Amino acid sequence: MSIILPALSALIMSASATKRPLTYPSDPLLTSGPMENFRDVYIDPHQAASLITPLTDPSSSRPRAVITKDRVEINNHIFFSTNSDVIKPSSHPILAAVAASLKRTPGAVQIQIQGHTDTTGDADNNLALSARRARSVMQFLVSQGVTAERLESKGFGQSQPLDHTNTEEGQQANRRVEFVIQRWSDVPKMMEVDQIGDAPAAAQADGNSLEIANSHSIWVEITVNGQKVGTVGPYTVAAIHGLEAGLYDVGFTHPTGYTYYRPTRTSHVASPIIPGGKNATSILPNNGLPSATE
Repeated sequence: MSIILPALSALIMSASATKRPLTYPSDPLLTSGPMENFRDVYIDPHQAASLITPLTDPSSSRPRAVITKDRVEINNHIFFSTNSDVIKPSSHPILAAVAASLKRTPGAVQIQIQGHTDTTGDADNNLALSARRARSVMQFLVSQGVTAERLESKGFGQSQPLDHTNTEEGQQANRRVEFVIQRWSDVPKMMEVDQIGDAPAAAQADGNSLEIANSHSIWVEITVNGQKVGTVGPYTVAAIHGLEAGLYDVGFTHPTGYTYYRPTRTSHVASPIIPGGKNATSILPNNGLPSATE
């Protein structure tokens, strides 16, 4: 018996040395399986590839406005002329989508349009500018057929930033317009949630990968093609392995509830990912594989 056990242990160690680990042991943010760097995982990590398929329509960035319990989520920013409340024509389609969604959802009887600016410049001027921009958006929605009594506008200036960095991407996230549903009718229509039934096993994690980079200083909730997959930490790169090659619509929802979308194509990632975006094999001993002494 004493001879068999060491031999069996050596055999197990030899087999494990040829298998690439999917996690970085000293990083508690990593999950095992084909999804990495997600703190909370909402779907079975091992079924990710079967639950999330590429978009059949490559124009995923088409204007989209989705009514949720407490807001209208949009997949693009609303742009204005510099230091002005004039809405750029490129933002008319997304606002038209917001108007169409509100007209299809009469139960949302009070919507506040909230304007926000970046954190540069004079605070008082930014507050006034955000108020004017919110009002311009409200007037546009009314011109599209939304009942004026359902709408109100308010400016917050730079008082509620989403990102506290001074990067251009961070300031762009701060310059935003949000649509908050403050009241539903007495008997609101409950939002229907698609239920996903039993799915076949996912593809192997050696296929295409979707890299999701959170460049902000706060946690964000991630959706892929409308399916919640988990939350990702600040300045963290996450990945979902074993997906088909194609285009995916990745949504980022900040703790404030603000959501933006980014069309992302899959790539091939041959090794685990750790926060900061480096492959684990580039910094782990023995390229991330178990050593003979482990």
